[in-house]
Amino acid sequence: MPRHVPNEYVLLCERCGYEIEGLPAEANCPECGRPVAESLPATRYGSPWQTEHSKGRLVRTWWSMLRRPRSTFDRVSVETGASDLQSWTISHASIVLGVLWLLGVVLSGQVEPGTELMLAVFFLYVIAVLSFASLAFLTAIEQRGIRFWGPRRGWRITPAIAKVICAHASVGWLVGSVLAVAGHALGWVLSDMTNHGNYGILRGPMQLAPISLPAIALIAGMLHFEILVYIGMTRMKFANRPRPTPLDASVPPASVPSPPSSDP
Repeated sequence: MPRHVPNEYVLLCERCGYEIEGLPAEANCPECGRPVAESLPATRYGSPWQTEHSKGRLVRTWWSMLRRPRSTFDRVSVETGASDLQSWTISHASIVLGVLWLLGVVLSGQVEPGTELMLAVFFLYVIAVLSFASLAFLTAIEQRGIRFWGPRRGWRITPAIAKVICAHASVGWLVGSVLAVAGHALGWVLSDMTNHGNYGILRGPMQLAPISLPAIALIAGMLHFEILVYIGMTRMKFANRPRPTPLDASVPPASVPSPPSSDP
């Protein structure tokens, strides 16, 4: 059964989950001693994707997630940019998988320059679209999964937190797709080597390498994604977000017409 999980706007200690709502910023958590100031929403100033506006912010976010996933998740904001980051990352991974298919077709000698190559490029687009749909579907399943298991461990994994975790972890899909292309190219080299020498019991695996190496790479990318998601859960299990600013009650909503003037 799910444990009691506080409202997503209640201030919690980000280390132990103790409710520190109302404590002064200079105080410490009564449960674990962590300074309250370190759990304030302002400490989550955002990843490069969330804080920068330059063209290289996407690559810097990927690099930050690959080099320092724990410290990156410690500063990820719950508020902004999750959908766009996830879409851009999965799009790049899907294009790379389309290139993988095209590379396999070209190396196998199934196309020649001209009309057949143009048809291959069209199928690259189709493969990329199908790959995007598949990766987006798997990522959505992962979001639902951590929303299901998080509260059962007493963690406050809200829909917003689950989304931002999976968006940043989706770089694992990109890693897997890049490794798959490299593995496929290496596989063709190994397969071609069997035509010029006797490799004994290694001949069979080497001939299957154009298929087996990309498959292993994609599995590695999926595991990388899962590991990053787990790291994100452990670092954001009690993440705090700013409370929404209440509307000024003295200002009527725009949809409500102003009362007629009593002046003649």
